[in-house]
Amino acid sequence: MRCEKCGSEMSENTKFCTECGASMSEGNTPKELLAREAETANAAGEAAMEETAVEEATVPAAATVASGESTSTEPEKKPGFGGKKLLVAAAVLLALAAAVFAASGMFRKRDPKEVVIAAFKSLGDEEEKRPFEELFGVAELSENMGKTNTESGLTLTLQSCSEPGVQDYAGSGFRIAGHNDVKNKKTDANMGVIYGGMDLLNLDIYYGDELMMMKLPELSGRVFTIDLGPGLESRLADSPTVGPLLAEYGIGAEELAAYADFLKEQTERQLSKETASFDLEALWKRYEEGSRAQEDFKAALTVEGADKATYTIDGKEQSCQGYTVFVSKDAMIAFLRSSADFFLQDETLREDFLNQLRLTTEMTSLFAVSYSGPVPTAEEMVEDGYEEAKKGVDEMISYLEKALNDVELVVYVDNKERMVALSGKTSLTPVYGNGEENRPQITADFRAVFEGGAYLTQNMTAELTLTDGKDPLKFTFLKQGTYDKKRLTCDFSFDIEADSEVFHTAYTGTYDSDGNAYHVSMDAGMNGDELFNVSSNGLIEAKKGSSFTVTVDALSFEAGGDSLTLGGEFYVRPLSGTIEPPEGEQFDVLAATEANWKMLMMEIGMGVLGLMNKLGISGV
Repeated sequence: MRCEKCGSEMSENTKFCTECGASMSEGNTPKELLAREAETANAAGEAAMEETAVEEATVPAAATVASGESTSTEPEKKPGFGGKKLLVAAAVLLALAAAVFAASGMFRKRDPKEVVIAAFKSLGDEEEKRPFEELFGVAELSENMGKTNTESGLTLTLQSCSEPGVQDYAGSGFRIAGHNDVKNKKTDANMGVIYGGMDLLNLDIYYGDELMMMKLPELSGRVFTIDLGPGLESRLADSPTVGPLLAEYGIGAEELAAYADFLKEQTERQLSKETASFDLEALWKRYEEGSRAQEDFKAALTVEGADKATYTIDGKEQSCQGYTVFVSKDAMIAFLRSSADFFLQDETLREDFLNQLRLTTEMTSLFAVSYSGPVPTAEEMVEDGYEEAKKGVDEMISYLEKALNDVELVVYVDNKERMVALSGKTSLTPVYGNGEENRPQITADFRAVFEGGAYLTQNMTAELTLTDGKDPLKFTFLKQGTYDKKRLTCDFSFDIEADSEVFHTAYTGTYDSDGNAYHVSMDAGMNGDELFNVSSNGLIEAKKGSSFTVTVDALSFEAGGDSLTLGGEFYVRPLSGTIEPPEGEQFDVLAATEANWKMLMMEIGMGVLGLMNKLGISGV
């Protein structure tokens, strides 16, 4: 007998194929097989319902007969099996949904270690910069300075002084200003000395079109000029005055021209910010991506859940989850060693040092006439410097390995995974050079509470107490501030208490965009007596990412009964106009003869006498 579905040979009395399970009766096609199975299932269901109905009807009937009550000849309505099946299915689905919900809640629950790490990261959140950036946009302005044409300046002048001898110079001060044209690679600067409200002496510097120019207008009408373009080597060698000096001191014109080209290239790259030397943000990013120090440190942490506590954050009371954290000394030392190795081996950081040292070594090799022995190269100096740095880092870590001990922390985190409170304790083992044993340990207890505001650390308190069994040394920091999109305030105090002595310093600052007025003040005192006070008030006007101007109405210093008050301005803004070379008769420094230089010196001497007359200084 052959199965019509799979073709397998079966015995004559076989009802179902042992290979595929199909019925061995006639017409055992898959469709017919399914139809028969459905009929069988329906018949079984109907039989079960009838049996259930009989059982349910028999029990009440028997009970009625036994009690002597009459029974109705009309049959009772049988409950539907389909309805029961729906109820059972619904119950099963609800149970499954509850199980899935509970399980998903468990899966969503963060690892306590990850929660604590996120809480520590929240202390350095970029939102801390938000109020200052919203009002002034200084970070954006700094980023744009190397990409757009700008001008900047600082001026400070004396307004008053309690010392009569200094008061005579009221109205005197200094000025520094500069302009930068990124596209045309031009820049200039002015440094001026102010006397009695008037310019006493100015130095104007200009660079552009490979020309370096300088002028001292109060001393001479000439403009000192050096052409740094092609042919510089020949101009140096052929110079009537510079050429003989280079030969006398053994300085090659070719090497000096090469150094000038190198210096010019570095200056232009810095002005245009093509390369950012010592880019700390980029360095930190490389550290996070290339070092395992942080990951290894996280893995070494021990974090467990603790009791909840209520804290006030952002002006509202919140129930915050607590966590206990254990940090071993070994983990801290391993983190320091791994981090130090990364920074010492970072190639970009090393190259930044090389670029800075090349400026020095190139100049040293040119002018080191009396230097005994060969001048070390920048690469050699960096290598020696890194070896010294590595030695210093190893010594520091070895010291910490002896001094540090395990740290125990309790951290409280809000529902946004922000740090709300932190407390902990550890001990420090003093290390003496003589290897003294049984040294008294210093116990360190610390706590901090972060109450938030415009950013997490806008309002906070922190305390640290150190004790070795004698008088404790206590540090206390309190910070308070507000921000409502227009008015920004910031106040903090820092106290140190030791041996009944208290050192206190406090700062307060306010800014109101309605009127642009600001006031800042800082003072310090000892045991209630004021040591000094510094304060400033004026106006701050800013256009985000474009300009920032601070007008200083009064910058006052007070100490020991004496006072000094300055006034001035600081600004960064878009370049106005174009950068032009100084006006005047050009004096080619390399082409000038000895006679030209003598005439120039006489002219400068007359200018100096004029300055002395302005200052009321009689000539000798």
